[in-house]
Amino acid sequence: MTDEQSTENRAAKRSRAVGATVLGLAATAALAAQAPAAAAAPGVDPGFPDNVGNAGASFTVRAYREIALLPNDEYVRLRKDVLALDENRVPGRTPEEIVALKRSFSSNGCTLVPDLGAERACEQHDFRYTVGPTVYANDPSGARADREDADDQLYRNTNNAYTVEWAGALHAIIKYYGTTLFGRDLYSPTKVVGPVYRSAEEIRELVRAAQAG
Repeated sequence: MTDEQSTENRAAKRSRAVGATVLGLAATAALAAQAPAAAAAPGVDPGFPDNVGNAGASFTVRAYREIALLPNDEYVRLRKDVLALDENRVPGRTPEEIVALKRSFSSNGCTLVPDLGAERACEQHDFRYTVGPTVYANDPSGARADREDADDQLYRNTNNAYTVEWAGALHAIIKYYGTTLFGRDLYSPTKVVGPVYRSAEEIRELVRAAQAG
């Protein structure tokens, strides 16, 4: 066997190993998505929206993009503020509407890949995979571009949060396995309820009003 053939065999083995790992992680994610939503108490993540009975909030493209493209630390703060809302004490909003908003910011961390310190980056990626497909439900090319951008953003955020080596491995898994094996199932529109949020500032104002009350 030549050195070139040996290198190719090792690469093929690594590729199969990564593929098997991702398949297992995808199955885990699918089971997690089917789990009952947690109670929507202040500070508690109520679980992801779906197309059955657990609706998310409605966003314009502008509002979605403003939030999706926030620096990761700013996104994490906004998410924390939203999850801290008491659905029974937000002026001008019903409990159902606040729970829906919380669901749009839901995250289960780095379910599809090992965490290794990248949870904050994965939280923003989860927002994009939750809200993005609903926002772009009637725009397939926009949805495809948004999903690719979300994956690239996860790479950049993970690179900032951890190491170049880990970020590169994560990016490779997502780009070459994730979208093919499970991206289509996870990046899909969900049911929405309540008012349409037209800007990130509108959500910040909602948070401030609740905190003042």
